[in-house]
Amino acid sequence: FAGPDARDEDNVRLLLHRLEGVPPEARTARFRCALALASPGGGRCQVFEGVLEGRIALEPRGTGGFGYDPVFLLPERGVTLAELSREEKNRISHRARALERALPALERLAAASGGPGDGRVERAGGKSPGRPGRRPGDGPPGRSRVV
Repeated sequence: FAGPDARDEDNVRLLLHRLEGVPPEARTARFRCALALASPGGGRCQVFEGVLEGRIALEPRGTGGFGYDPVFLLPERGVTLAELSREEKNRISHRARALERALPALERLAAASGGPGDGRVERAGGKSPGRPGRRPGDGPPGRSRVV
């Protein structure tokens, strides 16, 4: 955004400069992740999308994260992504949402592979999320499609 040698801080500074004078309600932002799952041996490719909606804050806040996290404001929480713990950010991120939507397909693929286990896909730490469900504050749902 600010050039090939720009640092995260340079990109944030340029973004804030370009948004000077734009009212908060018009400073909408979105992180989007598209995760593609291709079946072994060819065949179909499934795409799962996760979205995290927010707004661009008036100034950077927080010390966590990277990139635009210090200015990506979650209005319903009143904090930027950089103010969240790593665990909380990873739980609500656009990437996590895309992966949650892909889990049923991954489980079917694992079960069909004939390998050990029952086809359930577990998260790091041994917790299985089960079927993804929407929770209050999740924002708009992502999409999944078969290509």
